[in-house]
Amino acid sequence: MDGDQKAWELDKCMAKLWGGADHAVRRNLLFFIRLRNKVEHRYVPAIDTHVAGECQALLLNFDELLVEKFGSYYALRESLAVPLQTASVRNAGQAEVLRRLQARHFDDVMEFIDAYRAELPRDLHEDQRFSFRVFLVPRTGNHATSSDRAIEFVKHDPEKPELTADLQKQIAFVRERQVPVANANLLKPSDVVAKVAARLGRPFTMHHHTQAWRRYGVRKQGFDAAGCDNRYCVADVMHEDYGYTQEWVDLLALKLSDQVEYESLVAKKVAG
Repeated sequence: MDGDQKAWELDKCMAKLWGGADHAVRRNLLFFIRLRNKVEHRYVPAIDTHVAGECQALLLNFDELLVEKFGSYYALRESLAVPLQTASVRNAGQAEVLRRLQARHFDDVMEFIDAYRAELPRDLHEDQRFSFRVFLVPRTGNHATSSDRAIEFVKHDPEKPELTADLQKQIAFVRERQVPVANANLLKPSDVVAKVAARLGRPFTMHHHTQAWRRYGVRKQGFDAAGCDNRYCVADVMHEDYGYTQEWVDLLALKLSDQVEYESLVAKKVAG
């Protein structure tokens, strides 16, 4: 352009690389393209923990592509370690100021994240190449060298179904021992959306859900542990997000069964 070199944008690179194929790696990249566009002029570090799985998958996918296209010499894997997450330590006043600053942007971005995930086919959503999910299980060494490596990645290999089956048994065993389970009876926003749409027999999207909790005063903008109507929503302080109750689904199904109320909610635009 104007005598200077111009690099392809990422969308065009994907089209050249994969054509129109729809798979987990492509969906992961599309997620980050759209998320980047969403947060370009926003400051919302509170979403970091919500997209950690997609971030890890993006890094692993990039490393796989480097090896596939350029050879193992260029692999990143030998210089990468598992990131250890620690919570930032802030006093109550600092945390409250940050929440208020991020409140308006946080809800908009989380609405996009929840909607994108909800629209994915189940097989793509559960694919580790879209979002890398792990259990960290303590290991005990039986001899001097067995615990040299604190964390070990076992890569999924579709050619070895017996290995996958064995890992699933181990994960099931770990899950069974995780008692008590926090928030076991609560619903994610995408779960609420699916249940309400099924009950109504008409469209009910993530955007409609956001409009609904604003309209009915179920929770405040952003994250505020004290600003939640506990009949319908419960604040999760550890993850700084919300879970919703079955009563919230029932309330929405009841109110939106009224045609006038439904049309009023659907037609309402998001404020600023």
